[in-house]
Amino acid sequence: MSADPPRIADLPDEAALSGRIALVRACPAARRLPVTWLRRVVAEALRRHPLATGDVTLALTDDEGIRDLNRTYRGIDAPTDVLAFPAGPFSGGALGDVAISVETARRQAAARGRSPKWELAVLGLHGTLHLLGWEDEDEVDRAAMLCEANGALEACGLTPDPEWGSIYADLARAEASR
Repeated sequence: MSADPPRIADLPDEAALSGRIALVRACPAARRLPVTWLRRVVAEALRRHPLATGDVTLALTDDEGIRDLNRTYRGIDAPTDVLAFPAGPFSGGALGDVAISVETARRQAAARGRSPKWELAVLGLHGTLHLLGWEDEDEVDRAAMLCEANGALEACGLTPDPEWGSIYADLARAEASR
């Protein structure tokens, strides 16, 4: 990647700080969403990793916004569900940023038979776990990350999903195996 990851908190939009979690509603559809549950599940992930300190910024965007980020920072000209941008070692107290496409989350929720609230919470949690160092590039790491995510979901009163995976990642794996 040639460009430095963005500081989503610097985007010109409304942002509300809640402890160590800032929220940016970067699209009109996000302005109508209640987000207490999203903050709660991200806070639970941070609580479970007390040595990881720093602020997390969650940006709720649309497919166009996340496509721009995906193209700029990953070289992939397509929307995705969630992107995580870990902060560097000289970040001044930031753990990193997580961008979530509200539109994609709604489509994935419908495909899974879940509520958009649940899908957005899982995507926020997934991105935060990446900021905390969890990886899902192979099946062993993916299973461990999923176990951690499900523990956090249960702690927040949300139903875990032992089979959850990014629909985008699942499609990419299927393409790679052809």
